[in-house]
Amino acid sequence: GINAEYGKQWYQRRVREKRRRRTNGKSKLVRVNVSGREFFIHESDLKLYPETLLGSSEIEGYYQPALNCYFFDRNRIVFEYIASFYQTGALCLPNELDSRLINDELAFFKLNEEEEDSEMSSVDSIPGTVKERMHLFLNFPSYSWASGIWAAVDMCMILVGILLYCLETELSLVAHFTDPTDMYYDYLWWLQTSITLFFSIDLILRAISWPNVWTFFNEPINLLDFVSIIPFYVQYILDALNVTGQSGVLISLGKLFRMIRVVRVVKFFRYFKEMFMIMQFIAQAWQEIVLIICLTSMLLVIFGSILYNVEHQSNKQFYSIAQGFWWSLTTITTVGYGDICPKTWLGQLSGSILVVFSLVVLTLPMTIIITKFNYAYEVKKRTFKRSKLSPVIQSETEDNSDTEGDCSFVTGPDGLSPDAI
Repeated sequence: GINAEYGKQWYQRRVREKRRRRTNGKSKLVRVNVSGREFFIHESDLKLYPETLLGSSEIEGYYQPALNCYFFDRNRIVFEYIASFYQTGALCLPNELDSRLINDELAFFKLNEEEEDSEMSSVDSIPGTVKERMHLFLNFPSYSWASGIWAAVDMCMILVGILLYCLETELSLVAHFTDPTDMYYDYLWWLQTSITLFFSIDLILRAISWPNVWTFFNEPINLLDFVSIIPFYVQYILDALNVTGQSGVLISLGKLFRMIRVVRVVKFFRYFKEMFMIMQFIAQAWQEIVLIICLTSMLLVIFGSILYNVEHQSNKQFYSIAQGFWWSLTTITTVGYGDICPKTWLGQLSGSILVVFSLVVLTLPMTIIITKFNYAYEVKKRTFKRSKLSPVIQSETEDNSDTEGDCSFVTGPDGLSPDAI
């Protein structure tokens, strides 16, 4: 499961972010000059970390009246990441900087690992409220033995729910699920009801314990959880009104709602961070994926049309260009079902050219995707190894969309923007 300590830090960062939004509008900007580069940081952000140099009264010793700012003759590149830490609560360090330089700068600004416990008291000052403990219990199996049991029950419910959905389609078992007079009908109905009630209670509790309830459904996994339980209640209402058998449209709608229940399998994503990594990588590699789709579409259109025009007179399997598309797709992906195949020598020659051409064309973008994934995976592993350095450590490539649009950290005219970090 996902590490509970990381989950606690994530939750506390969300709470800090919520508090910061409330105070930043009333907080003044502190002007900090680091070796000629100016940074503007909200005073409320600095006060969240009173044991650090910038958050304590020691900063007054570096005030320069002539410059009307706090001046530090330190490394300004490293300070960009330190300033971002006060904004986001996450210390994002690049791999290419020398570790000794980073440690010296962190020690000077009192963000070093040895003083973590005292310097990050702003994190520890957030009490372990009932809401926070409930959030960790429901979302992080490693938080406690009880949360591990809850996660195991949740996964069992998912598997049983998917199993019941599949068994409903077996002709020999349909009567058990649809005929109220069947001896097993009541047992199966109560089993499905219990599973849905469990998921409903779990969803409600997680929404209540979320740092900001109004942003709960901003997470796709939470929205999918909600969608997966809706079909049961819709079907229950339709059955209670006795309208499912009166309209073909309603019957089709009921089947659609029942099919949506298969979305429950996505709930497994909550318990395996590797799945989240894969989804994040897919989002980052969208350009290569679009390239593969475009190349595949081009090959489908070209060779599907060729095979239709070459084969349709002597081979009734290619009765349309769309059927040629299907043959091209199974050939490009090297699946080759064999349900359709060219009979003429010209069609077979075209098929041979398509096989060779598709291997060459599709292999190149796939190589790029695999290389990028290996790099992203290695960065993630190094990030988790360094997780003791700060309350929450993220890699340079990790999405920091939580703070997008916030202006609590702004560089001077010659500096880099926060988006460059």
